Amino acid sequence: LYNLLGDYEKASTCYQKSMKVYQAAEDHYAMTFVFHGLGALYENEGDYGKALAFYKECLAFQNEVGDKAGAAKTLGSLGTAYSRVGETDKALAYYHESLSRLKAVGKRHAVENSGEIIGAEKALERAENAARDIERVH
Repeated sequence: LYNLLGDYEKASTCYQKSMKVYQAAEDHYAMTFVFHGLGALYENEGDYGKALAFYKECLAFQNEVGDKAGAAKTLGSLGTAYSRVGETDKALAYYHESLSRLKAVGKRHAVENSGEIIGAEKALERAENAARDIERVH
């Protein structure tokens, strides 16, 4: 909530407290929410290096616990963060993987993920257009 309100200091404090609790409990699934939240927090602050690190940590835990839908979302977040630092090739790779995994989640999650699929497709299209524009200049 604090992250959405722009109070990044309070958000960070809450995430750090949550992380300690979940680490002590060895609750890797719950830790994925903390890592993704911290990634989003640092992305909002413009610290893309930290954002990428937390998103990658989140993805590792999501893969470990089998959270396929969550991993697909985090791959999209990685694509966005790489896009913001100008690493178009990496962004495209993450967007493609995100879209592939969202589609693979299957019919059970189709309705809840349809917005994410459409968003990933639009982001992918924008990133591909940007890559073509860059190639034309060089």
